[in-house]
Amino acid sequence: MSEKRQIALLILVVILIGSAGLFLTGGISGLTGGNEDVYVESYTANLYPNGTLEETFSYKIEESSKYRMLYRIWEAPLSWDKLGTPYVEPVSISPPPGTIPYTKDWRGQVSLLLTTQTSYTDAIRSLALRNEAGCYKPEKFVAGEYKIGYVFKVHPPLECDADYCHVNLKLAAEHLPYKQVTIAIHDSGGFVVQLFSHPPMDVRKDGDRWIVTGESPKDTLLEIEMLFKPEIVGVMDGFSREVSDVKGKTLSANSHYSTSYTLFSALRYALRAMIVLFPAMLVLIY
Repeated sequence: MSEKRQIALLILVVILIGSAGLFLTGGISGLTGGNEDVYVESYTANLYPNGTLEETFSYKIEESSKYRMLYRIWEAPLSWDKLGTPYVEPVSISPPPGTIPYTKDWRGQVSLLLTTQTSYTDAIRSLALRNEAGCYKPEKFVAGEYKIGYVFKVHPPLECDADYCHVNLKLAAEHLPYKQVTIAIHDSGGFVVQLFSHPPMDVRKDGDRWIVTGESPKDTLLEIEMLFKPEIVGVMDGFSREVSDVKGKTLSANSHYSTSYTLFSALRYALRAMIVLFPAMLVLIY
C-alpha cells in the first residue's frame, strides 16, 4: 500500500473514531437536536410556598408501538400517607386520553387513579419503579405528542438558623432529555431571598414570581436550591432542623458548584473540539 493510501486510511480511521466519540458523549446529538425516539419537548413546573408543585410534561414519541408507559420518578419517598421523614405526596394526575394514571409508592404499592380496571395492577407493578408516577397504555403509544399533568405536595427537609431556611428541591436526576424547561416559584409572601438552579439556567424575577428557564440534557441533575426567610417554616409542611450559618454554607456550596460546572463544561467542549480538529491537524502535518 502506498504512503498516500496509508495516510488517507489513517485519517479516515481517526475521523470515524472521532465521530463515534462525539456521538457517545452527546456532541453530535447536541448539534443535531438529539437522536432520542422519545423525549420531553417541554417541562413546566409551578411551585407554591405551601409545597404544592404543579408539573406539565409534553412528551414527543417518534416511534409507534414501542412504549407503554410515560412517567416521572422521585428520589424522595413517594407516599399517599403521611410519613415521619421528608417525602413527596401525590395529589392528582391528568393523563392523556386512553391511558391509566398510576403511582407506585416507596413500599412498592401500586395505586390506579381515575379507573377501577385493577386487571392492569400486576402489569404496572412489574414494570414501574418505586417512587414512580405516570400513565400506562396497555396497547402501547402511537407516535405523537402527549401531555401529562401532575400535582404533588412536597414535604422537604428545611435547614434553618435564626435568619434563613434552606430548601433543595431535586426535580429529576435520571430522566429523558428536557428540551425546554420553565420553572416558576410563586412568592406572593416574599419568602424567597435567593435562588439557584442546577444546572445553571436563566433566573429572573417577574413580579411575585421567580422564573427559571433553560434545558436539561438526558440524565443530568435538575434541581432548584432556595434560601427562604425563616417564616417559611410556618407555611411549608416540611421537616426543619437547626443548622448554623445557613446562608454562608449555601453560597459557598453554590460557588464551588458553579466553578466545577464551568470547568467541566469547558473541558468537555475542548475535548470535542480536539476530536474534530485532530484529523485536520493530521492532514496539515502530512
